[in-house]
This record gives sequence, C-alpha cells and structure tokens, in this order.
Amino acid sequence: MPKTSTLSHALIGAVAALLAGGLARTASAADAAKVLKEASAAIAAQQSFSFGATIEYRGKFQGSEEELDTSYAIAFDRANGLSVHVENADSEIYFYRSDAEYTRYIPAFHQYVIDTPEQSAEELVVASGFELIEPAMRAVATFVNGEPFSGAFAPEGLSYVGSEQQAGRACDRIRFSAAGYTYDLWIEEAPGRLVRRIEPDMAPLEEKFGAQYGTEFDFQVAAIIDTWEAGADVREAIKFSAPDGVEKVAQFMPPRPVAEAEKMAGSPAPDFTLALLSGGEFTLSKEKGSTIILDFWATWCGPCRVAMPALHQVAKEFAEKGVKLYSIDQAEDPEQVKEFLAQMGLEDMPVALDAEMKVAELYKVDGIPQTVIIDAKGVIRVVHVGLWAMPTGEMAATPEEQEKQFHKVLADSLREELSAIVAAP
Repeated sequence: MPKTSTLSHALIGAVAALLAGGLARTASAADAAKVLKEASAAIAAQQSFSFGATIEYRGKFQGSEEELDTSYAIAFDRANGLSVHVENADSEIYFYRSDAEYTRYIPAFHQYVIDTPEQSAEELVVASGFELIEPAMRAVATFVNGEPFSGAFAPEGLSYVGSEQQAGRACDRIRFSAAGYTYDLWIEEAPGRLVRRIEPDMAPLEEKFGAQYGTEFDFQVAAIIDTWEAGADVREAIKFSAPDGVEKVAQFMPPRPVAEAEKMAGSPAPDFTLALLSGGEFTLSKEKGSTIILDFWATWCGPCRVAMPALHQVAKEFAEKGVKLYSIDQAEDPEQVKEFLAQMGLEDMPVALDAEMKVAELYKVDGIPQTVIIDAKGVIRVVHVGLWAMPTGEMAATPEEQEKQFHKVLADSLREELSAIVAAP
C-alpha cells in the first residue's frame, strides 16, 4: 500500500505539474495577446502622433565588424499625411507623403523630387530603411497602419517573456512571429502601452547572406523608440517647404566632387609652348589680350566628340571679340588626329600636340574633355571637367538627335560664359 500510495502521489504530482504548465503557457499567451491588443489600441486611437527612433545595427562577418546607428523622426496624421526624416553617418533624407504628392529631399544634393504617391504610408516607412534594418522597420511601419499589428504583420505564436525595465520604464516583453521574422517587443506597462523597443531575430537574413556569400554572418538590430508625442500637432512637420537654394529635379543627380583642375579658376594660367598640328608653335603668353579656350581631348574620347563641335562653333562666333580656341590633343599620332578632324569636319580647328602630356600635367587634367577659359589678362576664369551642361527634359530617341541636344545646351552655356568674360573690364 505505501508503495502504491507513493506512486499514486507521484503520478498525481506529475499530472498536476503538466496541467499547471499547460495552464501557465495558455495564460502567458493570453497575457501577451492582451498587451499587444492594448498597445495597438493606444496607437490606433491617435489621430496624429510623432515619435523618434534609433535603429541600431551591428554586423560581424569574415572577421570584420561594422555598426551604424540611424535616427528616425516620424510624424503622422491619419487624414493628411506622413513625414520621415532619416539620418546617419552616411546620409540624410526626408520623405513626405500626402494623398496628392510624394516628395523626397536630400539636403546634401540641394535637390528634391516630387512624384505621384504609389506606396502606402506603411510601405514608405519600410522603404526608408536599408535591407539590413528592414525587419525592424517593418515593425515600426505598422504604427501608421489603421489597425497596427495586422494584415501582413499579423502576429503568430504570441508568448509573454516577462516584465523588464527599458530605459528606466517598466515594460512587458512579448514575443511573436510576423512577416518571416521572430520579434521581441518591449511595451510600457498600462496605462501607457507605448512600444519602446523592438528586436527582430535576424536568423533569416543571416541564412540568406550566408548562402549568397558562402560565409557566416551575425546581425543584430534593435529599434529604440526614444520619444512619443501622442496627439501631437504635426501639420507643419508633414508639409514640405523647399529651403533657399534647393532645386526641384526630375531625378536626383549627386553633386560631383570639385576636381583639382577646377580649383585653378582665378589663378594665372601656366605658360607653355606646343607644336601645332598645322605647323609652327603656340605659346600661351604671346596671346595676352585675347580670350583663350583650351580644350584637352583625344580621338578615343566619346564626350570630347560631343563637345568639340560646340566649342568650334561658338569660338568662331566670338572671334571678332578676341576669342581663340586651341584644342590640345593628348599624346596621339598627328596623322591619326588629322584623319579624325576630317571625319568630324573640323579641319580648320587649331590643334596643339601635347605629345608628352606635360601641359595636361600643368593644368591638372585628370579626365577629358577638360575645357579651360583664360581671359585677356592671362587669368583662368573657367574650368570644366567633362560635359559641363546637360540637356533637361526627355532625351531624343536616336544618338544623332541626342548629340544635337548636347550641342545646343553646351553652345548656349559657352556663349553665356564668354559673353560675361569678354565684357568684363
């Protein structure tokens, strides 16, 4: 009997433990669902809000480590639109979305683009991040959904992890799966119920990159919600006003770094003497009193071929005002140059032969074409590296028509510059 009684008690205890464990798991899942439901309701109840977030990224692979913190300032009005300001050590960009317009503004470019909005507010927030922080941004983006934590981000497998401190606030930590990732969320205890931290398990992305590059990756991403302003007046924050000096463009064109040659503008032009293709020599210092255009080029250079006819035409137009053009060929066979000029119909263009490219070194030529305009006093006034003016609007369909477009815009730009230079006292 005692043995039977002991066994019975053991079985009863085991069953009780299993039942208690089952009840605990059910209760924790219910608690997690309750916490998430209250957090969703707290966000959805706000007609407008703003918050700041820091997305922390840490990566390890092939013995190297990298980290990047990206700050987000998001303002949202359910009736009027959204703005997202993204900034990190590498870049800064603003996004604005209303029912009528989608605007992107890059301060470093001094440019903005306006398009028709094709993405939802939620999709825009996701797209504002780069791939390695996208899982965290998907969780952040659900805040602007009409019903947060639903649709494509509907949670599965909810569980309650425990009560923890996050930045000095008592929070409930819950875990669930959504959109292919497992997430931990730290949500303020009632009555606030604001989301304060989001951590996705980055295993799916680690596996993807590992298969792609054949090495192991370790990614850690966390979104820390620094500030919440529920019910904030965000009307000014979601409206874009172009700052002074900022240009509206059809597509962003990153500003080109200033070339060393361009820094020569305002300095005396270095003197030189070169042999001319037609015979004789050209010495720059003997041309004082004339405005000189130097065009550094080569027959193999496609952009040079586009620019040369415009230079030749405009120089002839300004010849009576003392403007002279000298094209400086870079270390090519004279017969090859003559043949090229004949093909281009530019046989009468003065060409100097920089056989050893020493003049190119004097003028810091690092890319061709390079166009230098020297005033009558021998001072460099303008330096252009590459094609210095670009057509606007739609490009022509054929290469021939495109060359005509470039010819016109280059010629017009050159006329404007020469007019100012020859008119200067």
